[in-house]
Amino acid sequence: SYIMRHSSLDNDNQFKYAHSLNRDQRKRELQRITRENQHILDRIQAAEPTYDHLAWEEHEKQHQEYMKNICELPVVIHSGIVEEDDDDGICP
Repeated sequence: SYIMRHSSLDNDNQFKYAHSLNRDQRKRELQRITRENQHILDRIQAAEPTYDHLAWEEHEKQHQEYMKNICELPVVIHSGIVEEDDDDGICP
């Protein structure tokens, strides 16, 4: 009956958890990595692009014109819309 009324197990944690001895070192390492990542991000954002998207668009327009000139059937553009040509009806 005494056992039922009292805690007989010694599982009460009377001691606080001892903090890690290298916590400060890990914190400094995390700060260093964060600074390095920020510097890398700054360099990436400051870099000039190597591809000219405007030239790509012009090239695509020219390519579409070439396709219109050489085709025998109507050209179907990516959107699925058929472009029509008013000249002879063979090529749009």
